[in-house]
Amino acid sequence: MASKNLENFLALMAKVKGMDPTSDASLDIMQDYVTPDMEFVQPPSFPHGGVHGGRDGWRHMAKTLNENWQLHISPDHMWDIPEEDVVVLYVNMEWTAQKTGRTVHYPTMELLRFKDGRIARAEIFPQDTHAVLETLNAHD
Repeated sequence: MASKNLENFLALMAKVKGMDPTSDASLDIMQDYVTPDMEFVQPPSFPHGGVHGGRDGWRHMAKTLNENWQLHISPDHMWDIPEEDVVVLYVNMEWTAQKTGRTVHYPTMELLRFKDGRIARAEIFPQDTHAVLETLNAHD
């Protein structure tokens, strides 16, 4: 049986299905599923990288990401660890650079920590940050 954490995450995924995960519309929906002091952690080498605290920090991170890429996310596997208030995701990602149109696909692990059924911290572990950053560079 799924934990409250996983049930809430699946409800969120159903509501934002097909939406750009960095759009204002999806962020408005997601706001009900995260704690007010939520932390979002991205690799520091990304333009949107670092630790982003609170809903405003999270929105700023999403805006910076969206200025650079169009992102498509497809969660393939989920592991529910209710005794730790954790959900682990194996996600296929597609990053397309806004300026160059270059695209890269690869898997990413996401570690979601929950508090009272809401996401309190999301840590993102992409397989190849170099490949993502390389999409920003035009090739001759």
